[in-house]
Amino acid sequence: MFRHSFPFRPQEPGKYIRAKTINQTLSEVDRLAKTKPATGWGITGTPGGLVLRMASMLFMLAQTDNNGLTARGGASMGSGNALYVGLSQDANGTCTLLPDADKTYFTVYNFSSQAVAANAYIICLKLCGILIVIWEDCPT
Repeated sequence: MFRHSFPFRPQEPGKYIRAKTINQTLSEVDRLAKTKPATGWGITGTPGGLVLRMASMLFMLAQTDNNGLTARGGASMGSGNALYVGLSQDANGTCTLLPDADKTYFTVYNFSSQAVAANAYIICLKLCGILIVIWEDCPT
């Protein structure tokens, strides 16, 4: 299972782009170009397919832990822990969410003024080296 991580520190504004950052980016693009697509998704080695796979580097499916995420307070974002969730598709086109078997939790930040429930599915955006919740599964 692919693990999302931040192997290098965020680029500092006004500074030259470090060679390590460029090399890491090129390595990730090369890895994405060689990945095997999920059946039926049409994510191939074409430029359009590469763009779709690159989106997986920017967005992440996850599930909050038993405590959920705290709400934003003023200008301070809320936070909490989440578990990476993979997505699988079988030959019939059925999609399945696959929680990380290693149960490795990571910190995510909540921009909303409302808390996020425990064990809720979320989508995170990787921005400036942190994961910010941009969507949550709201119970009815």
